[in-house]
Amino acid sequence: MHRMPFVALLVGVVLLSAGPLAIANSVEQERRQDTALEQDAAQVASAFTSYFDRARSLGLLLAQSPTFRPPAGEDVDNAAANRALAYMERLYPGAIGEACLIDEQGVSLPGSRRALPLR
Repeated sequence: MHRMPFVALLVGVVLLSAGPLAIANSVEQERRQDTALEQDAAQVASAFTSYFDRARSLGLLLAQSPTFRPPAGEDVDNAAANRALAYMERLYPGAIGEACLIDEQGVSLPGSRRALPLR
């Protein structure tokens, strides 16, 4: 009979000491998860920023290069287009896998395809 209160006291002490340890472990796991999520978010933001930088550069190239705006009735100069696409490769080394010119019907122009090596 006298052992019952002592056992109950021991169980209470164990529970009271295990609770803060469990809470501390949970808080540490939450901190690690928050750190991992912050790193993932930073990587995704960096990838989007890089993508939009490349898209902006390509848009500027297409808008400002006379190679891509031939006079009416003339074809695009594929050699000049390939030089312009090579410029994009030098501007973003390793980030562009392949580039080509596509006409209004969605067909790749012959000779304009340029495979850019990914490093």
